[in-house]
Amino acid sequence: MEYYWLSFLLVGILILFIAFTCLVKNEKLVAFILVFLSALILIWKIIEFSYYAIAHTGTYPIEISHISYFVFSVIILSGIKRLYFTAGVFGLVSGLGYMVGGVVSPKTIITTLEPHIFIMGIVSHMILLLGGMLTIFKYSKYKLRYFYFPIVGLCLALIFAYFVNEGYIYPEATGLNNLVIIKLVNGSILTYLGVNTDNQLINRTVTILIYILVFFVIFLLNIWNNYVFKTKLDNKINIGFKNWLSTIFVYK
Repeated sequence: MEYYWLSFLLVGILILFIAFTCLVKNEKLVAFILVFLSALILIWKIIEFSYYAIAHTGTYPIEISHISYFVFSVIILSGIKRLYFTAGVFGLVSGLGYMVGGVVSPKTIITTLEPHIFIMGIVSHMILLLGGMLTIFKYSKYKLRYFYFPIVGLCLALIFAYFVNEGYIYPEATGLNNLVIIKLVNGSILTYLGVNTDNQLINRTVTILIYILVFFVIFLLNIWNNYVFKTKLDNKINIGFKNWLSTIFVYK
């Protein structure tokens, strides 16, 4: 029970985020939070990974959450609404994935990371989680066919991780065995959940089931989004660089 305080903390944050997402009605507040979180995480991660590159720490944006920091923030700030569902999915999947790992196996997260990295990990993943929830459930209705976009994005992320794992990309990268996306690629995801087994059949079966589950969840999120917005209108506050440019040209 020594490490399960993290589990209770993460569950508490999830309940708080769900309550906030259900209760918030102000469209301007939702739009402001999305822009603020996107700008914050983008600037933060550009500085962080730039430092890692300059210091030659061997840390690169490889993990699913690493990719999500940039996918979520860049898409939201760009203002390309047809990709907002993809941004929301990347944020939500990364946040929930971290939460599942923290609840099921908190010792792994606490003992394998330095304290400051551990704290930054919680904050950054919770930013993705809240941003993803607001994007999907509070900003706009997304066409059902849009569920293909995040699936293609996640497949590209897995292919990218495969080439990293084989040493074709970022050959000097370190700590690959601690990354969830690498465990998904090499079929050792059970170790992330604290289960150690050498049975490759079990490992690969669980990995495939996780792929199927994630794809099903993405489709379900799209259906859920359409159901939520069946009785309400999209957020009328347009955000992002694209809208800013449009406004400039209109008023010229």
